Amino acid sequence: MAVLDFLISLSNSIPEPMVGLVLATLFILFILLMAVAFLIFLILLQRIPGTGFLFVEVDFDLEEMITRWLTPKPKRSASTGRGEIKRDLQSRLLQLLNNDVDAAMRLINQQRRLHPKKSDRWILEKVIWDLERDRN
Repeated sequence: MAVLDFLISLSNSIPEPMVGLVLATLFILFILLMAVAFLIFLILLQRIPGTGFLFVEVDFDLEEMITRWLTPKPKRSASTGRGEIKRDLQSRLLQLLNNDVDAAMRLINQQRRLHPKKSDRWILEKVIWDLERDRN
């Protein structure tokens, strides 16, 4: 009842357009107060012997996490990633052909003639797949 009386007296003492703002501010403060009270409750509960099973222990280094968040990440463009994949496929193809570059070019050109609309990556994967299939 005291809270209701307080809100009524508060609404009578401030201009009407400000009532909503004041009530919203009071509500937010109430929610924050409840959150702090809940955290204090959890801290006290954790200190009671035999309640350790209620909590999960997390081992982390706060300083390391902050450093990781603040360290800028190197940006990789999509083309760089595709280029690395293409180089890996080319290396794999040459490995399968014992570094015979002429044979690799012949097989790649043959697949390009058969599948002109396919990407270079697809062509390389197809040539490698065909070679591995034929060897088994």
